[in-house]
Formats: sequence, C-alpha cells, structure tokens
Amino acid sequence: MEVSFIYFYIHNSDYPSIQSKVHDQLKVFNKFFDVYVIPAVINGALPSFPGIKTKIVDMRNVYRNQYLPKYRKVLFSKVLEEITQTARDSKFNVIYIRYPLADWYFLNFLKNINDTGKAYVVIEHNTKEISQLLLQRKLFHVLSEVMFKHHLGKFVDLIVTPTMEIGRYEAMLYSLNLKNIYVMGNGVNFAESNLSDIRTNNRGIKKELTLCMVATIFEKWHGLDILVNSIDKYYQKHYSQNFKIKLNIAGNIPKFFKFILEKNFVNYFGPLRREQLVQFYKVCDIGISSLALYRKGLKEASPLKSREYAKYGIPFVYSYKDPDIPPNFKCALYIEKIEPYNFVERLVSWHRNLLIEENECFLKLVKFANETLSLEYKVSNLSKYILSKLSIEKC
Repeated sequence: MEVSFIYFYIHNSDYPSIQSKVHDQLKVFNKFFDVYVIPAVINGALPSFPGIKTKIVDMRNVYRNQYLPKYRKVLFSKVLEEITQTARDSKFNVIYIRYPLADWYFLNFLKNINDTGKAYVVIEHNTKEISQLLLQRKLFHVLSEVMFKHHLGKFVDLIVTPTMEIGRYEAMLYSLNLKNIYVMGNGVNFAESNLSDIRTNNRGIKKELTLCMVATIFEKWHGLDILVNSIDKYYQKHYSQNFKIKLNIAGNIPKFFKFILEKNFVNYFGPLRREQLVQFYKVCDIGISSLALYRKGLKEASPLKSREYAKYGIPFVYSYKDPDIPPNFKCALYIEKIEPYNFVERLVSWHRNLLIEENECFLKLVKFANETLSLEYKVSNLSKYILSKLSIEKC
C-alpha cells in the first residue's frame, strides 16, 4: 500500500465519548487506508483497537500536568519518533490529528513533519477553542493559542470541522482559504444497534413526561442550569397539576452544578457506558441537546447527543443551527432562545401534538439518522475526498 494513514490523538479516559468516536472513525478509515493509530495516553488504562495497527505513547507517568511545557516537549518528541518510524517505509502519508491546542512544541512538531516532504496533514477541530478556554478561565492556554495558532497554517493541508461556522473561524486563525476546510458533522455508529434497542412502546398521552440529558462532563454551554431553572418555574406555576416532569441526567456533574442534584424531579445516573445508555434512552420521552452554546460563541453545532437521540428514536429539542437537521423536521424542536418561564410548557405541547400527528415519529427518527447521520457515510466521504486530493486510489 503506497499511502499510510497515521491517526494521532491525546487519549484522556475522562472523556469516553471521544474515545468511542475515535474508535468508530478508525474502523471506517481502515477501509480506505493502511491505518496506524498513535494515542498519547495521559491517564487511565491503555486503549485497544482490534484490527488496527497501534503504537501507544504512554505519558501516564511523565508529569502530572499535561499542559506543562516540559510535558508537551516530551509528548510531541515521542509522537514524532513514532510517526517517523511508521512513515519510513511508506511513499506518502496522511497525518490525521485531533487538535491538541497550539504551543511552540506542537508548531515545531508540525514543522518537522512538513520537512519530510511526503505528508498530507489533516487537523480535526470540534469547537472554537479560544472561546471555550475563556469560558473555562484557562487564560494561559488562551495566550498560547493567540501566540502560536496563526503559524500552524503553513504546515496544514486540510482542516475538518463539524460546521462551517467553526470552519470559517479556523480558516481565519490559520490564515487559510476556505477551500482548505472540510465540513463533516458528527455521526453515529449503527453497527452496534438494532430495532430491539428502539423505544417504540411508550407512545400515547401520559400524565408524566421524562426528559433526558447526556454529557461526558456537563459544562456551562450544555445549559443544564437553564433546563433545571425552567422546570422549577414550571412547578411554581403548576404546583397543583397532576402532570409531572422528570429529568434523567447521565454524565459527570462538576461542583458548580451540584445544587441540581437536590431537586426532587432530578434522577442522576452518573456516567454510563454505551450498553447502559441504551437502557437509559428507552425510558426517555424527549432528549435535551445543548441549550447554551452561545456561551462559547457558537450559533451552529453538530452535537453527538442529538445524533444519539435520533438513533434511538427519541424526539429532541435543540437551540443551535445544525447543518444536518432540516428546519421543517417535525421530530426535533428548534428553539432559538430558551425562555425559562414557558420552556417546559412548549415542550409538553409539542410532544403532545407530536404523538397525535406523527404516530410513527420514533421510526422516522431512526430512518433519518440511518440515512443522514451515519458515521460510516460521513467518514467514507471524507476518506474519498482526501484520496481525491492526493490523486491516489486505494489499491
């Protein structure tokens, strides 16, 4: 095989959904390229990628702080060594990188790859990093991004982003043309699901509505506080009504959201594995996607949680522009601005009408996800695009 595909990312066990996404992407890339994965493992157990060539860079016992300059120096030095060894016997290499934040060491890492003269470098971005870092008050990282990111464009051939909004943002910071941007929204893996996973037996008007919200770690842009405030206001206005609202939450909740667990309408399940999430989804009436992405400067998004809801036939609500969801799609409710005083009433009314008008909505969602949101379809198209740019066909 003339083209090797080297996938590098930082493996953090605190974010299992990212690891699942990487694993699913690799299985599709492996159909088009000779794939090697190089995870730089910073904590937890060493990952396994059956059927895919793996070269692990174990950083667990190097330094405690992964953002220290000396840590980053060792990390990129080790990764570069592995990439150099892997690429030695290949005539050409695609280097695919999940963006690890900019600093001198990452810049120098890209320069060294560029100096080989036989690499096509792709970087995947999933957010506006500077806006997110400001919200998280990581000011040192903001400064590093500002100082070094604009130098990276000289060594990058393609940037993959989930939305064009993020694509335009990255093109500006990298000083790249929009032709160097490839938009690929998040997708879901259908290989591990079947119709028995889909909740089709909870139809009908009820006197109780179960909302569900999922995240690896709940951040301010997910809007969990807005949702809880809205349910609080609903009960303040309708305390004598028999119609109940329940909120099921799965994921890690940071200290600033701990007050939410004291609410009597909240059921907290903690972080769940994939097979546990299937059971979690079966009792949900409405899935809640991100409600406050404006807090990190985003109007467009492609959250994985929305795709998971669709995959399991759960109608969902969202408050951002999603390039994959048509504006007239009845099984998903778009609300541009959440008003806590009437948000829950809108959900109740929408869901009731949905059950009456769209009796087959659950299966329609699954069909929509299968045809539009499939990860295999999205990554296959990206692979073909990269091959077309290289003018090389898979042997």
